[in-house]
Parts: sequence; C-alpha cells; structure tokens
Amino acid sequence: LGKENLLLHQQMYDSLIAQGKSLGIYTYLIFVSGSLNELPSLMEKNTDCAFILFVKPEHLTDEILTKLEPLHNIMISVCSGKNAISACRELRQKGFLYSVFFKYSEECKRSILSGKWLNSLFPLHPAFTFLISENHCTEKTQREIYDFVVNARKSQEYSTFFMDLKGDNMYIDNIISEDNCLTLFDKKGQFHTLYNIASNSSLNIFNNDLVSILRTAFILE
Repeated sequence: LGKENLLLHQQMYDSLIAQGKSLGIYTYLIFVSGSLNELPSLMEKNTDCAFILFVKPEHLTDEILTKLEPLHNIMISVCSGKNAISACRELRQKGFLYSVFFKYSEECKRSILSGKWLNSLFPLHPAFTFLISENHCTEKTQREIYDFVVNARKSQEYSTFFMDLKGDNMYIDNIISEDNCLTLFDKKGQFHTLYNIASNSSLNIFNNDLVSILRTAFILE
C-alpha cells in the first residue's frame, strides 16, 4: 500500500474495508511501501477490525508512533535487518504490540534451518515472527522452512511465536474453504492468487467492488 494510492483513493479503501466486513473479513494485513501518515484514520474508523502493518524501520518516526499509540487494533511488524533493533526498542518502550518479519531467499535456507539466523532475531524481542518467502524460492525450500516454523512452535523453546505467512495461511485456508482461496491485492489494486497475478482489469479494486471480484475470480454463484 503506497502513500499516493491511499491519498487518492481514501474513499475506496474505506469502502473496501466495509465490503470486507460484510463478508466476515475483520483482519487485514497491509504491506506499507511508503509513509504511514494516512493510515491511522483508516484504522480509527474500523475499531472492530485488526490490522497488521508490515513496515520498514525508517517509517516508524516519532510523528507516526504518536498517531498510532492510541490505537488498540493494530500490530506493527518491522522488517528485520538494518535499524530494526532501534525501531523495536522504541516500540517496546512505548508499549506497542509488535512483531518482526523476515523475507527469506533461497540463499537463506541454511542459515534458518541451522538456527544461526535466530541470533539476529533475539535482540529484537518480538511477540511474533513472520517468515515470508521471496518469489523465486522453490517449493522444496518453502516446505522445509514451514516445517522449521511448525517445529519451532511445537518445541516452545523460543520467546516468540513463529508464523510462515504463506504456509500458515494456506493451512487455515484449507480448513475453512473447500478450494484454495488464498489471495491478495498488490499496491496497484490488482488481484493475485497464490501462484499468479490476474490480467483481467475487472479484477482490480480500483475498477470493481470486492464481491464482484471474488465472484468472478472464483466463479461463485
């Protein structure tokens, strides 16, 4: 979600959340590619919803944290890496519920599976840790990472709750849906399935309503 889109399409995003709630969707994962300044108003209007904001550490300015501090329906997820320690320290001092996320590549597999990667995670003290695969990661690597996540949860050896964003959402999806319904919208508003992006312009939240998009995409009656 980019700042420009939110500024230009504020009413559309308000409508999108309202449509989502009418379908029973009350949890929203938002990947922020720019400033967070316009987001608090969206979340203030929807206190019955939970929002997870995936952000870069540099976006967590004093100004934005002041705006977010009164909100109790959000969790900030900080991109691990450069500046993450100071950002997480600030969130901890201000009493925020926060997590971190790590986008892993094929080259990261050995470091994760060996446990070496955990050394960079512990100083951040996150309540949750999300692992997210890069697009080029093989299915084999993604399965191995997901097995690591599941085993880490079962062992209860770590002071953070591990989640694999794709693997766990697929697991939940398989429980509540007969077919694979895991989808997302990119910052241009285009509908994605788990494996590819739709080329049909009608499957775009800037061009159509959410119910129509889902009906078209999944051929619902």
